[in-house]
Amino acid sequence: MRARYPMNNYTVAIALTCSLALSGCQSWSFRDIQELPPTAALPQVRTQGEVQIRYWYNQAGVQTSTITTLTSYPDRPDDAGILSSLELPESKGDNYGAMVQGLISPPETGLYQFFVAGDDQTELWLGTSDQPDSAEQIAIVPGWTGTRNYTKYESQKSGLIELQKGNFYYFQLLYKQGGGGSHFSVAWKGPGFEQQTLSGPALYSLSSSQYPGDENSQASFLRGYAIGHFDASQGLGYAPSYPPLDKDNDGLYDNWEASYGLSITNSADATSDSDDDLMTATDEFLAGTRPDTADTDSDGIPDGVEYAFNMDPTDPSDANRDLDGDGATNLEEYQAETRLNDPDDFPDTGPAYIAGYTGQYFTGRNFESVILIRNDQAINFNWGGGSPAPDIPTDHFSVRWSGFFQAPISSGSNTYEFQLTTDDGARLYLDNDLVIDQWVPRGATTNIVTKDIKAGELLPITVEYFEVGSGARAQLEIIDTNSGDTLDQPNVMTTLDRSVSSEQDTDGDNIPDTWELTYGTSMLIPDADLVLNSSGMTTIEAYSSNLDPRSLAPLPASEPTMPESEVADSTTSLGATVQLAWTAPGTRTDGSSIALSEIDHYEIAYGKDPDSLNNTVPVASGEDSYTFTDLPTGEWYFSIRVYDTNGLASKLSEPASYTVE
Repeated sequence: MRARYPMNNYTVAIALTCSLALSGCQSWSFRDIQELPPTAALPQVRTQGEVQIRYWYNQAGVQTSTITTLTSYPDRPDDAGILSSLELPESKGDNYGAMVQGLISPPETGLYQFFVAGDDQTELWLGTSDQPDSAEQIAIVPGWTGTRNYTKYESQKSGLIELQKGNFYYFQLLYKQGGGGSHFSVAWKGPGFEQQTLSGPALYSLSSSQYPGDENSQASFLRGYAIGHFDASQGLGYAPSYPPLDKDNDGLYDNWEASYGLSITNSADATSDSDDDLMTATDEFLAGTRPDTADTDSDGIPDGVEYAFNMDPTDPSDANRDLDGDGATNLEEYQAETRLNDPDDFPDTGPAYIAGYTGQYFTGRNFESVILIRNDQAINFNWGGGSPAPDIPTDHFSVRWSGFFQAPISSGSNTYEFQLTTDDGARLYLDNDLVIDQWVPRGATTNIVTKDIKAGELLPITVEYFEVGSGARAQLEIIDTNSGDTLDQPNVMTTLDRSVSSEQDTDGDNIPDTWELTYGTSMLIPDADLVLNSSGMTTIEAYSSNLDPRSLAPLPASEPTMPESEVADSTTSLGATVQLAWTAPGTRTDGSSIALSEIDHYEIAYGKDPDSLNNTVPVASGEDSYTFTDLPTGEWYFSIRVYDTNGLASKLSEPASYTVE
């Protein structure tokens, strides 16, 4: 942990506990930057057992973005060296950044997991191939950790990643040091070995390509490949003559144009799109697709869409893959008109249903405290002097059943009778209409109402019931008035499957039905403004803050944790000013990681009463400190919370105090 203290009007970083220990067999070699090839050029061949590290000096701050946004990044570092293991060999002081890159070749095929530690922010990126553009961030230290401490943040470890023996995988480590302790390390574990520092034979240096990377060279190769591919498909022999046949000089091979009915003397058809797949004839020629067929591989996705999303328009199997990992196939995304490469934009599959009702069981006669949420196949209960479940009292409890009725007819309409028998009070809502209202203590009594229902209509039904003493009974019968038959409720009643997320909002109160059923509110009665707690927070406010509407306890997998620091240790006085500093959170309250890009802003609450911090000031997400100026004399208290891009907020941190004299 670090704190900042004043010294001659400057804020100085002081390490409260700091030690440096070097162990293991670390090979370190250093070359003066002036002796490196231009822009720290890569060697011509890969070298096993070593990777390159590059440094940028005199860069303040603790965020890796400080170095990645430099004009000298990545090819003009201030210094460079060679590592034989992914561990910082020695500190370069304060205010510098580093980047390590190379290749990993796993010893065996199987599942691997990676771990990163560092002080300060440290990121680990891993590719799916040896190409840098395939890399994605797999682990991050959002603040700082102790040496080789891989357990401070959930985000320090990757998921399980399958690697193939004999393959090479690009990796990059980004590191930023502000002040105090200075270290980073990467560990891994995999088939046949436990967690250990990543080093030795598994590491390889990058090498420069044997093939020119300029656009002209790549375009020439692609054009030549397309010509050869077409000739082979037509059974034509090897014809290396140069230039290829192109009478109208439109860049299209004459044999290809003639095969698909294009003109070998009209260059304008190179930009034509006869199949309306948003690909010109030139695009189709180079991609190996047909200019006369909108969907060359017949997978349901037009060639142009596949081409735009870097899919293969000649491979039908990619329609059933999931490009962005959002659970929907590429074909489903195309049909739903959602973006194939955006995990936050996915088809609304609609709600999932199960037979029966959702039963919400409460203590008290007016739904005071939720005790149990369960699926009831029918409303047919006679508890007598007993209780619906062990945790529910025998008297003074209430229940709300919710579901949807669908008439068992294929056409037209029919009239149905709803007979509700209860001891004690009851209400019946049909499609948001209160049709039975007997919210009074009473003995067993039956109330009857009829309704005409069309074929295919999904009629929302809510039954509310309370018990105050003696006998407890709640029964609903649904009768076909034409036949006189009592319907089997599991066959005609359905309710939402609460385990499947859905945006369906039956009562239009901007709270999804599944949330209302899960947390004890009504999906049929608009209750957004209902207050169920002593703090005055409405149901819609609780939903928006991901809190239980009654207890206001945080709900699972929800808000980010509070910023990582003790604000009091980061409080300094500069005359009549107070400066606060903090570290961005790296995890949410359920332990899942939160990326810096998911943080929307911070909010500092302050005042002279620690129990009533009524003043607030917002701070942009990229900041890690804020200075108050011209505060009046007296003791001031400060607290901070973080908001993510979905509007979820952490709890306020414990207040820190400072006395302005």
